[in-house]
Order: sequence, then C-alpha cells, then structure tokens
Amino acid sequence: AEAQALDDQAIALFERALASDKGYAPAYTHLGDLYLRAGKLDEAVKLLVEAVSVRPDFGPGLDRLAAAYGRLGFSNEAVATIRKAIELEPKDPEHRVTLGEVLLGMGVVSGAEASFQAAIEIDSADPKARGGLAEIARRRGDYGAAIVQIDAALADARLNRRSRDELTKRRAAIAAECDRAASLEAVIASGVADPADRASLSALEAAKGRFDRAADVLAAAAP
Repeated sequence: AEAQALDDQAIALFERALASDKGYAPAYTHLGDLYLRAGKLDEAVKLLVEAVSVRPDFGPGLDRLAAAYGRLGFSNEAVATIRKAIELEPKDPEHRVTLGEVLLGMGVVSGAEASFQAAIEIDSADPKARGGLAEIARRRGDYGAAIVQIDAALADARLNRRSRDELTKRRAAIAAECDRAASLEAVIASGVADPADRASLSALEAAKGRFDRAADVLAAAAP
C-alpha cells in the first residue's frame, strides 16, 4: 500500500511536469515506467513512444519502451529497440539487463544469460542482473546457485527498500520451491508416490520451462 501511494504521487508529479513541458522526455519515460510497473502496458507504450519521439537518442526511454514491447510479446521490436539503447550507452548495465529479460521471455536462455553476465561485468552487484541469473538457475533446478545470486544482490548497500524487499521475497520463494521439489523427489524415489505427487512435481518443472522433465515425471507413472 505504501509503495502504491508513492507511485501515485510520482504519477501526479510527472503529469504536472508534462502539463508544463510537452517536450520533456524524462517525464514521459518515468511516467511510462510507472504504468509499466502497474501492468498498464498499452498506456506505457504510448508514453514511451512519445519519449523517444521527442528524443530519439534518449537511452532510458528506449530501454523502458523495449521492456514494454517485451511484456506485450512484440519480441522483434523489443530486441531492436534495446539494441539501439546499448549502441547509444554501451556502459549502462540497465540496458544489458533489459535485453536479458527480453531474451529470457523469448526463451533464448543462453542469450539472456550472456546479457546478464555482461551487465555484471559493468556492475558486479547489479541486482536486476543477479536476479536474472537467479531465475535462470532456478529454471535449471540449481536452487543453490539461484540463492547465491540473490544473496550477492542483497549484499549491495545501494539497494532501496523496495528492491531489497522484492529480492528477500524471491529468495524465500526459491528456498520454499527447493524444499518442495526435494520433498516430492524423495517421495517419488521411494516408490510410494501417488498421482497427485507426480502431478505436483510435473507442475513445478513445467513452471520452470522444463517441459521434457515435466512430461517424464508423469510418464513414469503410466502403466
């Protein structure tokens, strides 16, 4: 509730800024990012397109527009847009992170991993890059590596409270998923698993994008 109230205040602030200066690209960008965070993707795209129309070389506007395109499933547009931002600002880790997130959403895991690693080469503690690598490790079932990445991000003293809270929740969710998966694997290995146990483990694997593994878990129970 507190975070939402702060976002609402920020939206009002940037709307006032645009009311007095229609050519202020940062205001379009920040306002678009707030709408993006709220899941209002169409509204976000409109604002972010305006930002890069006002300033075609504005890296943050291109970055957030790419993120919005990615969320909408416009993969080609997202990749092309974020690559423009990288060309303009090659030393900004945020753009590498956004490219990683777009590629991960497309299922291009190796490319996403390389982009997150490139961000870390620029800023070793970048929390979003660490979070992206944690997600890849989680999908691979390497929960230990996922938690290592989250802990590295949490060690960054620059984190604001919102980011720290989000990372802490992610760490807890990964640890809980690890425990759940280990418990189900143990039950199945014991030979006494019922169909519900197999269905639960299969669902966990599918949620990580490991569809072959999910199918194998169910197929093992077939007569």
